[in-house]
Amino acid sequence: VKKGDKIVFSYIGYKNTVVDYVAQKSLNVSLEEDANQLKEVVIQVGYGTVKKKDATGAVTVLTTKDFNKGPVTSADQMIQGKVAGLQIINGGGSPGEGATIRIRSGSSLSANNDPLYVIDGVPVAAGGVEGSRNPLSTINQNNIESISVLKDASATAIYGSRASNGVIIITTKKGKKGDLQINYNSNLQVSEITKKVDALSSAQFRDFITANGTVAQQKLVGAANTDWQNEIYRTAVGTDHNIALSGGTDNVVYRASVGYANLNGILKKDNMERTTLGANVTGNFLDNHLKIELNNNTSIINSNYSNRDAIGAAIRFDPTQAIRNVDGTYFQWYTADGKLNQLAGVNPVSMIDQISKTGTAYRSIGNIQTEYKMHFLPELKAVANFGYDQLSGKYNEVTAADFRNALDGSGFNNTSVKDQSRFNKLMDLFLNFNKKVESIDTQFDVTGGYSYQDFRELYSS
Repeated sequence: VKKGDKIVFSYIGYKNTVVDYVAQKSLNVSLEEDANQLKEVVIQVGYGTVKKKDATGAVTVLTTKDFNKGPVTSADQMIQGKVAGLQIINGGGSPGEGATIRIRSGSSLSANNDPLYVIDGVPVAAGGVEGSRNPLSTINQNNIESISVLKDASATAIYGSRASNGVIIITTKKGKKGDLQINYNSNLQVSEITKKVDALSSAQFRDFITANGTVAQQKLVGAANTDWQNEIYRTAVGTDHNIALSGGTDNVVYRASVGYANLNGILKKDNMERTTLGANVTGNFLDNHLKIELNNNTSIINSNYSNRDAIGAAIRFDPTQAIRNVDGTYFQWYTADGKLNQLAGVNPVSMIDQISKTGTAYRSIGNIQTEYKMHFLPELKAVANFGYDQLSGKYNEVTAADFRNALDGSGFNNTSVKDQSRFNKLMDLFLNFNKKVESIDTQFDVTGGYSYQDFRELYSS
């Protein structure tokens, strides 16, 4: 360096320090910690928190400023493409559709490869219930404060073998001290198909039959011009509304929210309607030695699962035929003896209109957690956490009696009903000792305790 130069000292997690060089023989520089980077508290293991500078495992933390913006309806959509090593593959284009989530890819051929989800301190069982597309969509995305992704063994070991595929920790928003605040947000979303499959038009189909078909086949060609893809798709409009109230005093803070979403899919009749309730109360007592926190998130989801088989049928079905016959019944292909022609496909519109698939799902997840710092030894705290996760759902599928016009006497009129309920109870009791001994420049952080969790499931169909 030359006299008059400016020397910049930088290090990860510290603020830059600039020193003017005036030909000194030596420089003594002390860097100041960057509070924004080093004081961020993340959930490292199931029974404690750690500052980011002390985290040794592979942990990625995303907060509201990092989440994907736009018309998202679940936690997985908020972090898609945001975390290295986290694969999120959408299960389809329906509103609230589930996804395949993998951390470091799958490791088992036959067992579940999903990560373990922990919602506000409650580890939940994998999967949802009948009548629900995506268990993560039961948590209102507007209520999520942060999502932590634990990837390696050191970060996940506290949860045991069930965390062998990684852990995703979801923390909801809490109240803040101050006057009552009311926040409202909403969005309007419009969806449409951007590119259809390049199938033959009715004119191209007629030309092909004329050039290559037999006389008998040419007589079967209709006079209509039907684009079956246009008939099953639509421009879908959806709305999502959320209102939250928060505030509190020095000792007690609270937050409550109500959300309502009504989202249509681009396949006709496809729909998800969701109502959510969220509540949190946090109190600090006994000169901040006792902390009590209550959390609850409840949701009710009604879904209309449009028949996806219509998508493939719309590409294959004869474009020269009308949707309905003269008598108002749906056009279908039959053989000469009046039987359904199994090779000719099924009218795509009839598959949507005459096969009803609906579902209703309910979920309530909550906990009460107490932390007590011993008056005689503040470095030692006792924690008790009692939580639950209750899910129930029903799926109904009804095929109309006149589906395919039932000319062969098959008499469809099928009804399928599936009921499922799941109940998860949790109790955590543990002690934590955390103290830094300045004389030996060593931090002691010791945890010991007992955890009990019980899973019950009922299923009928």
